[in-house]
Amino acid sequence: MQVYAALYSTINAKPYVLVAKKRELNSWWKGKNEACPTYVNGAGQWVFPGGKVEEGYSVRENAEKEFKEETGLAFPDYEKSEEKIFANGKYTLCTFKIIKNLKDIAQEINDNIKEVPGFRQPSSDKVSDWELALVNLVEPKDLDKFLGVNQINFLREETQQYVLGLPDNDYSQSIDWYKNMAGYLKGKLG
Repeated sequence: MQVYAALYSTINAKPYVLVAKKRELNSWWKGKNEACPTYVNGAGQWVFPGGKVEEGYSVRENAEKEFKEETGLAFPDYEKSEEKIFANGKYTLCTFKIIKNLKDIAQEINDNIKEVPGFRQPSSDKVSDWELALVNLVEPKDLDKFLGVNQINFLREETQQYVLGLPDNDYSQSIDWYKNMAGYLKGKLG
């Protein structure tokens, strides 16, 4: 099962959700630089931070852990969390209403995941799985303009060829998953 963390908050009386764009290539895994970059699952797509559920953690704890690994930030305090299971348990979306200013969190993440020129690594050593290229805040009504929208035409040609040749497996992130999550959040947060 996969799990995803959707952070949201109200800014100037409007709800916003934090979304992330996946990198195409990554050479920074488990906190160290690998010799050869590999393609990122879901390259170029808009997503929520997340990953495979590991035993020994609750679904919510897994979502928080994946968020920290991919953003380099300790999970922010929240006043409310919920879990929504999709596709007969294939993936779960954990939503978190954040207390801290979500704009500040987005800026901190973008600072952490920014590439160090010439070193193929994130600017923060707290990022252990460098899958994210940038984060953005989106109103729920606009989530379906980001999530579940195929971005393949915006990838480099060699990445397009790689992505098109991938077989589906239990841990492939289907673009439809994000479309479903966008629809759910659009209805929930409005």
